[in-house]
Amino acid sequence: MRVWLHSIQDMIIDAVYGWVKAARHGTRRDFGKLTIAYAVLATSLVSMWGSGTALFGQKTAEKKGSMVQLDTAFILAQLANCEKTGRLGGLEIEFWTGGGQPPPYYRSDQFRLLTSDGNDLLQFTTIKWDKRYDPPDLHEKFLLQAVPSDIESVARLLRETGVFVKRFPEEEKPGIADVLSTEIIVSAAGRQEKRVYYLGLPDKLVPLREQIEKLIELTKSKGKKEVYHQGKPVLSTDSNSGKSEAEALVKQSWEAIQKTELGAEKHSSGSLREPAGWRYAITPPFPCKWPPDGRGEVCYYAFARGLKPGLLDAEVVSTLWGRVLLDTRGEKPPRMDILSRALGESGIQGVRPLAPQEMAIYRTAETAELAVQDLVKTTQPETFQAGAIRLYYCQWSKDNGVVSGQVRVLHEGFFRWLDCAGAQSGTKVGLWKDTFVPYPGARLLCGQAVDDFRSGVGITWFAYVTGDPPEKVMDFYIQKEGKEHVEIKEDSFQIRRGNTSLSVHRASSRDYPRCREAPGPGDNTVIVVS
Repeated sequence: MRVWLHSIQDMIIDAVYGWVKAARHGTRRDFGKLTIAYAVLATSLVSMWGSGTALFGQKTAEKKGSMVQLDTAFILAQLANCEKTGRLGGLEIEFWTGGGQPPPYYRSDQFRLLTSDGNDLLQFTTIKWDKRYDPPDLHEKFLLQAVPSDIESVARLLRETGVFVKRFPEEEKPGIADVLSTEIIVSAAGRQEKRVYYLGLPDKLVPLREQIEKLIELTKSKGKKEVYHQGKPVLSTDSNSGKSEAEALVKQSWEAIQKTELGAEKHSSGSLREPAGWRYAITPPFPCKWPPDGRGEVCYYAFARGLKPGLLDAEVVSTLWGRVLLDTRGEKPPRMDILSRALGESGIQGVRPLAPQEMAIYRTAETAELAVQDLVKTTQPETFQAGAIRLYYCQWSKDNGVVSGQVRVLHEGFFRWLDCAGAQSGTKVGLWKDTFVPYPGARLLCGQAVDDFRSGVGITWFAYVTGDPPEKVMDFYIQKEGKEHVEIKEDSFQIRRGNTSLSVHRASSRDYPRCREAPGPGDNTVIVVS
């Protein structure tokens, strides 16, 4: 009986391993063998159960060992499928490292490849300690869409390193309290394989560990960030942004200053003078260091705006009273520095209606600020696609001269790099990419920066509109650029100069990139510069 049962089990496991090998080489010639094995086992189970024979009347250890063998074979087959297709297909892979001394030194880092709502995801969750909360433990979660190469690489390394078919000395418990351990868990269809390693991973698993560390860094730097306190969300933002974190710290500090430190100014006569309606404000992010050192730190500055009786078309702007240092990589918590607890006047800022082109530039604010947070992660700003940054930051500096002048003193290198005089005149990449002649009378519709986070390559494009027909615009650029630089195919018209291009489109067509703003009734042509 025992020999017969084991022969069936051996047949099944042999078939599974055959299917794994077949899947990797693009054939399923052994699949029939696997099906027959399961059919034989199922028939035998029914027969022996009906006759009252205790098929699993072996020793408990023997039963568990048999099922473990089947689970291992099943999980290996699922991993082989992931390696071949680049899809999880219901499989979930987890790497967890934790342990150590009690809080705040305790560590808990969990990395998972999982499927949610039909999407394969990378998820990294870690514990952080923040004394602003009671209890002070926060859970940071980062989510990023997985691509097939992520899944294939992890599945392949799990197979090549032999995680589930080999045993290592590091799996023995060392008998030490609070020891760090790493768990590798793969589960699917209610089945699970798990290995636990103490005091570090075996040398054989180093390639697997290095790949997981790369994916964790990718998820942290490019993924969506969520923060939870006792299961309740306290922050949800793109990890590339962090602006909501800065604003929350500014708001918290502003309320404290208002209650305790702000006082009214006095005339020489002794009467009080206080601008009515002070409200806090925050600048866009600026690189804390220039040139950037790759550490990903940006600085936001807090100031205040106020209205004064009798002041028309203008507002009072305060001195800078606070600064938020934000680590865009998420490795350090944001820090609020109070620069001054006495809110003083810095100057009067004029206020005027914005022209349509200026409004279009301000609609690129989010794109530009996110681009700055990518810029500080590099060490070579001269190679960075800076069109969106120059366009927005120079417009903001022009319209907020009082506060911009204070910031400029602290970030002279960055402002020199912006070269706003050139960008505002259209001679820098901020407008026509420092390559093409602006079309007479064209107005800026919108712009956007599109980033391929994995390759590190970004594309910045700007759309302009004009009431002139496309044929007139095309003739203009043929005369300016020469026919040798023009590509005309059916309805498409494009000029290429290196990595920069200009294309002309009929406004009613749909063959150009879109944004929130649509061409107006009198706009007949869209010019896209990228």
